[in-house]
Amino acid sequence: MIHLMVTGIAVIISILVFCLLYAVSGTIEAAGAKSYLYINNRLKERKTGILNYQELKLFLNKNGAVHVIGRFAEPVRYLGLCIALLFLGMFLGSGINLIMAVCMGSLAAALPGIVIILSNKKCNDRILPDIKCIYQFIAIQTSAGVYISDALTECYEAVENKRLRKTMLKLSNEIAMEGNVEEALDHFSESFDNSYIDTFCIIIKQSMESGRAVDLLNDMVEQLREVENNILVKKEEKLRRKTGIYQMAFFAGAMVFFIYAFVYDIGKLITNF
Repeated sequence: MIHLMVTGIAVIISILVFCLLYAVSGTIEAAGAKSYLYINNRLKERKTGILNYQELKLFLNKNGAVHVIGRFAEPVRYLGLCIALLFLGMFLGSGINLIMAVCMGSLAAALPGIVIILSNKKCNDRILPDIKCIYQFIAIQTSAGVYISDALTECYEAVENKRLRKTMLKLSNEIAMEGNVEEALDHFSESFDNSYIDTFCIIIKQSMESGRAVDLLNDMVEQLREVENNILVKKEEKLRRKTGIYQMAFFAGAMVFFIYAFVYDIGKLITNF
């Protein structure tokens, strides 16, 4: 009886939450928009706790959630997605038992955050060469007499990574429109959870204050070269380990096959004898 009740509740709540997601996804009209605005405003009022609007928004921005979950990379929609997955997981797990329903629901609710964090870590590794190119570009421009602020508005052209290029273009537009380089750099830093991006923003600010832009930027380029070399060494070691494991697995499988065939033939000979 309890099992059926849990299943029924999970189904009903899943349907309701998916309806709410549809309402706040921006695809329906006035009623959905009003509901979304009401929930959004109430959530903004929370300054502490697990539903802290600003912290959640910062988490989504820094980890590039918009490139992973699209329109759901916004606090209200993200929470709606997590709640929907929670009850969906509970519904699927309720077919086994209550404990499995809770476990699967919790895992499903945490899944978007896990995927976003893992995607951001991969992105951080991929954008390292582009960050080095940005340092080199600005160092060359400033050594040629170009102001750092002007160099920043053009350096997006040296970037290949889509996420970084899009954010650099946003930085360029903000500097051109507002003229406040430090504030634009702060917004740029908030778009990544990356220590090299944070260091880049600090160095640019220091360079503007001290006038030693070329020296600071060239020093950072050398450090990034060393980091890149260390990453390549680690990748090579990881590849060698994987190759060694595959070779051992192949030889172990071959040994098991030959031993089995040998024992089978011996057993057959003994039986015939």
